[in-house]
This record gives sequence, C-alpha cells and structure tokens, in this order.
Amino acid sequence: QRFGGLTWLTIRALRMSMAGDYHIDGVGTQKVYDDFLKFAGMPAGSAWFEVHRYMTVIGRDVTYMLGRLYLIELENMVKDAMGSKYDFKQFVYNWFKPGLRTLVVHTNAMNNYVCNNGGDKDKMKSKYSVDSAEYA
Repeated sequence: QRFGGLTWLTIRALRMSMAGDYHIDGVGTQKVYDDFLKFAGMPAGSAWFEVHRYMTVIGRDVTYMLGRLYLIELENMVKDAMGSKYDFKQFVYNWFKPGLRTLVVHTNAMNNYVCNNGGDKDKMKSKYSVDSAEYA
C-alpha cells in the first residue's frame, strides 16, 4: 500500500512539473504526453487522460496538493484536540459530511466535531478557522 502511495505521489509531482512546462514555458501537449508515458509508467490511454485533465485547468494540481497538505494538518489538530478519544472513522465521516466545500467549512465542521465530543477546542486553532461570533 505504501508503494502505491509513493507511486501516486510521484505522478502528482509529475503533473505539477508538466503543468508548469505547459502553462508557463509553453511546451506543447505532445511533449507533456510523451514525458508522461516515459516517466509515469502508465498505459497510453491513462497518460492521455491525465495530460488533458490536468493541462486544461490551470492550478488544478497545485490546489489538490494544498488541500491534501491541509487535510493532514487538520487531522493532526483533531488528534491533538481529541487525545485518546480520536477516531479515524469519525474524522473521515465529519470531513465528508459537509460535502464539497471550502477549507473554512471543513475546519468549522471539525471544530464542531471536537467541541461536541469532549475534545479540547482550544487546540483547534487554524488560519482557516472562522469564529461565527465575529459575524454576529
């Protein structure tokens, strides 16, 4: 499982590199596709799909990685706040409960989860947190 994760991290790094080549340096799609075939070890159809999926939307690859890094940070905050009460399944459930939303919405959902389940809410400090009292 770790090997598979490393493979996908490599592919994500390749996507970011290729997106920079394409959007910044003006490298053509064919060159990006050839590099994907060479370095990613993917079948031709999968490589074509990856190239077109990530080359058509500027910043998609970077946005994905920033969200991933924030999710790791948020999980660590929840672990710290919940202590021995931390439950990975509950973390995942509460992450997906709001649906596809901004990081602020997900952070606030985690704050609610921690507060309602006996966690230490003072350990849930993030630059993405929004205190609803500020807007009352």
